[in-house]
Amino acid sequence: MPLISDTPHWQQLKIESQQFEKRNLQQLFKCDPHRFSNYSLELDNILFDYSKNHLTESSLSALLRLADATDLENHIDALFSGATVNASENRPALHTALRQNDPQPLIIEGVNLREEILHARQQMATICEKLHTGNWLGATGEPIKDLVHIGIGGSHLGPECVLTALSHPKERKPRVHFVSTVDGEQLQQTLNQLDPNRTLIVLASKSFGTQETLVNGTHAKNWLQRSLPAESGIANHLIAVTANKQAALDFGIPEEQILSFWSWVGGRYSVWSAVGLPIAAALGYGTFEQFLTGAARMDQHFRTAPLDSNMPVLMALIGIWYIDFFGARSHAILPYDWRLRLFPEAIQQCDMESNGKSVSSDGLSLPYATGPVIWGKSAIDAQHAFYQHLHQGNPWTPCDLIACAQPVFPEHNHDILFANFVAQSRALMLGRNSEQVARDLAKHTVSDAQRRLLISAKVCPGNRPSNSLLLSTLSAETVGMLLALYEHKIFVQGHIWGINSFDQMGVELGKEIAHEVSAQLKHAEPGKQLDSSSHGLISKYLENTRKS
Repeated sequence: MPLISDTPHWQQLKIESQQFEKRNLQQLFKCDPHRFSNYSLELDNILFDYSKNHLTESSLSALLRLADATDLENHIDALFSGATVNASENRPALHTALRQNDPQPLIIEGVNLREEILHARQQMATICEKLHTGNWLGATGEPIKDLVHIGIGGSHLGPECVLTALSHPKERKPRVHFVSTVDGEQLQQTLNQLDPNRTLIVLASKSFGTQETLVNGTHAKNWLQRSLPAESGIANHLIAVTANKQAALDFGIPEEQILSFWSWVGGRYSVWSAVGLPIAAALGYGTFEQFLTGAARMDQHFRTAPLDSNMPVLMALIGIWYIDFFGARSHAILPYDWRLRLFPEAIQQCDMESNGKSVSSDGLSLPYATGPVIWGKSAIDAQHAFYQHLHQGNPWTPCDLIACAQPVFPEHNHDILFANFVAQSRALMLGRNSEQVARDLAKHTVSDAQRRLLISAKVCPGNRPSNSLLLSTLSAETVGMLLALYEHKIFVQGHIWGINSFDQMGVELGKEIAHEVSAQLKHAEPGKQLDSSSHGLISKYLENTRKS
């Protein structure tokens, strides 16, 4: 299969991008008084405004022809039907099946996955009911009060992001705590505030071999064993979410407390599975079902909407436009809602682990850029941190600004928040030229030298693009839609670039070398085959640990 960069569609986009050397965003709005309505799309509770982008009817049509040339619509069908879209691991990627309510069987390798998914959901619902009614009892007969979720990567980022978006910690019953890093300080600080008699430990690991999760899980298990009466046992304090049932049994977790997690679900797409148990446990299983319903709504839109009015497709094409034809190497996600403060981190993992690749799914080195660096944070804080770079830095960074129309607390603060949401996208577009700065400075008494210096310092180039996503309300359904929107955007970009978005071989390399270094630390001697830097670092580490 030829690389997409070898097609006439790619070459046409190069020509289209050159036209914008003579255009700016302000001119586009002046030429089209209906630009907002022509370049925006609304689906249920999400308004996607992409009008502040370097797009014309001609360039957008060229981008859509590029997508069509890759047989995108059939590839979308392949994703949902269970075809082997993860070729390197010979697997489907069926995270979308986890949120569907389709009664039709989905047979993969002779197994009806619908039945297995329904069984896992029922297990979750039963656990949640027992927790909420106070009928899940610990070893000493006391009801569970706290749930500690131990996982890393997608087994941690997705659930924590969603739970943070939908609740305040004081509203959670049971209270949920997340532990991910192998740094013992995080686990110890968490356990120090808990009563082991009333604590449930959930270990989430597809392989049940993830080093960080098993190390933390073992320490948590030992903490329970030291604290609880030996004759009572700790079985009621442990749950596993895994595809490796036998390993969980060997760890000491009862079979009825092992929830399925399948090989065809990537970790970064696993929040829709029983990995999402913290969400259901804290907020009720009904809320978790609403979250799934929202994602399923976005799935339906993605599968059925024409490409030119398909929200994930348009987002993906705009990203490709900037990455490959304007030289952008990063993309900022900026939520103007404190509840979505973890959303940039969750999308960072999903996007960069999926599309951070330089080889095609056919094994060819790619001559063009692929997945960008994803970064961002709660936007009001970011305005006083890195927005300086967004407005005046070089190179410029495309942005997604996200806001919610309905506040949790109907106070004047929300008007200020929304005003900043609109103002920043407008400021990125408009900028500030030297004549505007000079007029402002004319109101003040400054020397000619100082005036020249201030003019050069205050000029903002503007013409910087952004997408605006306005949510009507931050409900479980809306959060599900938003997360699925970005998942599908990532999928579309990976497909057009010709890469496999569902493996993560680069992650494995670091893990393998870490195991080698750990073995050397056990022998208290660095291996002779190491480079001088690694040898020196290990030697200094061993020297200090011997002192302690």
